[in-house]
Amino acid sequence: MILGIALILVTLLIFLLTMIIKKSKNPKTILKMIYLYILSFVGIIITVVATIGLVNLVLRQYVFQVDMNSYYYPAEICSNPKTPTDKTPTKEEIAQCEKDQEQRNKEMAMSDTKRELANEIAGILIGLPLWLYHWGIIRKEKEI
Repeated sequence: MILGIALILVTLLIFLLTMIIKKSKNPKTILKMIYLYILSFVGIIITVVATIGLVNLVLRQYVFQVDMNSYYYPAEICSNPKTPTDKTPTKEEIAQCEKDQEQRNKEMAMSDTKRELANEIAGILIGLPLWLYHWGIIRKEKEI
């Protein structure tokens, strides 16, 4: 899906650049507009990808409530000795180890969610102003 959106946007960018080249005879103007369109394109792509990631995160965490613990270490590692010389753990030690491992899994899942949320918000905070600024310059140039 993202590849399809990127392909459409690249096609649109090429179309706009060919229109600029046809209208303008000044090489500086052509280079300036190419620069503006490329940075505007990069900004919109960053914004779209980050927004898709943010929507995905919200849907996964709060709407569908996907269990993220399945991606982390299972509790079976507690019942297996680490080396042949280790003694076999008792049932109490296994129970405590499983409880600790479950807590670590929850903490890792929460940490991953926060990291992903921070990445998506950062993408939007970088991409949106980049796009808006350069697109605003393009619009002003067209009015002149």
